[in-house]
Amino acid sequence: MKRGKKAQAAVEFLTPYGWAILILIIIVVAIIGLGVFNPKAPNKCNSVDPIYCSDVKLTSSGVITLALSASGTSTKSGQETKITKIELDSPISSSCTSFSPSDIIPTNKQEAISCTLTTSPNKNQRFSGKATIIYFLQEAQSASLDHTIKISFFGEVE
Repeated sequence: MKRGKKAQAAVEFLTPYGWAILILIIIVVAIIGLGVFNPKAPNKCNSVDPIYCSDVKLTSSGVITLALSASGTSTKSGQETKITKIELDSPISSSCTSFSPSDIIPTNKQEAISCTLTTSPNKNQRFSGKATIIYFLQEAQSASLDHTIKISFFGEVE
């Protein structure tokens, strides 16, 4: 009889620990399921004066859109600020050179410029890349001194 009472006492002693462990497992599974440990990466553009990139979006259909504007650049025909290429480095290597609504970045006004990449990334993948931009300064409209810069961007495919 003593042996049975010891076993019962051991079970009664260990049961609350079992429930506590079970509750902890449920809480950890719920937290992981809510995505607390896998936050959404913000979409960001890094640009330098006189080009401003305020946002970037890449869809799983392969369409990338950059919100661009310029300040202090030429508005003279043939010397406007133009985006010439967008290259995606990660998760796939892809590029595009045809833009909509056009390749011209407006001066003192923001424009969403889009293009379709040659390949499409998967949804929720992180991406990064660069855009090549050619511009002329407003003060040097008489001379053909074009400048080239690259802006970088990164985020998560939507």
